[in-house]
Amino acid sequence: MKLTVLGCHGGELPRCRSTCFLVDGQLAIDAGSLTSTLSLEDLIKVDHILLTHSHFDHVKDLPLMSDLIIGRRDKPVTIWSSAECTKTLKQNMFNNVLWPDFTRIKSDKKVPVLTLKSFKPGATFKIGRYTVKSIPVTHPVESCGFVINDGTTTMAISGDTGPTEKLWKVLNKTKGLKALLLETSFPNALQALADISGHLTPQTLEAELTKFDRKGCGGAALSPKSGIREPAQGRAQVPAGSGARALRCVRVLSHCWYRPRPCRHRWSSASPEAPHRARPPWLGRSTRRSPPPAWC
Repeated sequence: MKLTVLGCHGGELPRCRSTCFLVDGQLAIDAGSLTSTLSLEDLIKVDHILLTHSHFDHVKDLPLMSDLIIGRRDKPVTIWSSAECTKTLKQNMFNNVLWPDFTRIKSDKKVPVLTLKSFKPGATFKIGRYTVKSIPVTHPVESCGFVINDGTTTMAISGDTGPTEKLWKVLNKTKGLKALLLETSFPNALQALADISGHLTPQTLEAELTKFDRKGCGGAALSPKSGIREPAQGRAQVPAGSGARALRCVRVLSHCWYRPRPCRHRWSSASPEAPHRARPPWLGRSTRRSPPPAWC
């Protein structure tokens, strides 16, 4: 399983992209930065898009993608989302007002550009060769985290969430978990805003990690929902104590919550040692000088 981070920010600037992850070049998790990072050739190869929820930074590239790929594929791109999210897309995006309804518009190959498929939060379903377990999490709109298995490797993503319970119960029962992607959106100073908007801060992330029974899981952790903040707001606010100890046990792909930069990191289950070369900020400076990790 090859995981590419196309975007991991809540907003967008020239060097910062909205939330989007690509698995094996064919399954996208959220669609915040598909068209702004992928070439047209790579965009055409994406067969499925799995949405965590309907907020704009997670779905914004769907309309532009539909316009770019029309007539270039033999089958529709399937968008998988919860029932509430699917309803939102139909009513507010592909409604022939904000954007043409590319779920009905057919290409010259007589197939629609996009197909919407909904699932009930908590359901398990197949997307191609992947088995996906959806998990309801805590957010103002219906939002889901996922456990994704390709037959050999298992990864999980929280999606946007505040403090939650079901996610950890499922993860603690998941065998062979290799990668875990978690959100952290606001600094501790904006805890009230994080609580209202259903997001985590470093201090609430620390509390959440105490619920995680790793049971020898040797995977990766990432804070994908990275807010674009000034460095002074985010620096040195990484969880300490038990939360930091939990994160030190996993391989860290990226911690760019306070450091806007191009988010195009890769992690592969075939060579999981690569991310281990990165040194997370909360471990302090290393006394050894080493070249940047090849996967950055």
